[in-house]
Amino acid sequence: MTITSGSDLMDLLESIKMLGTRFEDWNFRWAMQEVKDFPTSGWFIRCSFERPDVNGDFTEQSVGFGRKWLIEYGASDTGVVFTAWLAIQQVITHELHESFTVMVDGERVRLLDPHKELSDLAVGSRRIEG
Repeated sequence: MTITSGSDLMDLLESIKMLGTRFEDWNFRWAMQEVKDFPTSGWFIRCSFERPDVNGDFTEQSVGFGRKWLIEYGASDTGVVFTAWLAIQQVITHELHESFTVMVDGERVRLLDPHKELSDLAVGSRRIEG
């Protein structure tokens, strides 16, 4: 089946569930924005999710948002489902990076913080000629 309308796309996205895992509690939802002549026409999709806020005390749920993913007009339902899979996988990986901490020199640090800027990541990195 090919996706030819926003309602077909949203129906397919809303049929996706994360069952039988702790991710079921994340309450994934989908937003869609139609785009025309971006380099191509279609829709941007973006998932939102609920999880404990890692910047707080971990007792309150907050809503997070993943990045936008492009679905072109006429995309296959298989392509849409696997793009949605990648969107969810990216969100989960991002949250894992935020929650992974380690003690370094007596301080707890978020070693894999996904919010670091390139300049932050370059600190302590080996320099390469060329």
